[in-house]
Amino acid sequence: DTNRESSGIKRRVRGVLNYINTTNLLHLLSTSVLHQIFKMVASKKTKKAMESINSRLALVMKSGKFTIGYRSTLKSIRQGKSQLIIIANNTPALRKSEIEYYCMLAKVGVHHYSGSNIDLGTACGKILQSSCLCITDLVTQTSSDPCLPNR
Repeated sequence: DTNRESSGIKRRVRGVLNYINTTNLLHLLSTSVLHQIFKMVASKKTKKAMESINSRLALVMKSGKFTIGYRSTLKSIRQGKSQLIIIANNTPALRKSEIEYYCMLAKVGVHHYSGSNIDLGTACGKILQSSCLCITDLVTQTSSDPCLPNR
């Protein structure tokens, strides 16, 4: 999957270089500069996705239908109250697999947040670190917010 993305990025960069029509530009640019260009193009996609997830998390935080933390997440999964679980990317592997296993048994969706536990806590509007977050009631679409999916 990453090879496909990197080859697509390389094609886009080649297209830009052909558009500029300067063949000497490739000789002037070092490989590290080209690598930085590839990183910038790839990071724009992930940045948009992060902004979208963070804005949706803000809506969930306003609704108040969530629990933060590992123990409370497991508790709500066992009770059958959870709708969606969000796990930070630096959650320990054993913890992550345990949560995923519980979610599989309870038929609950799991989303792997691309930021760390600090980023997840910040996105929740809290000054704390949170390895996982349980959403107990998904926000439904209203006429004022067309970016949310229908439930």
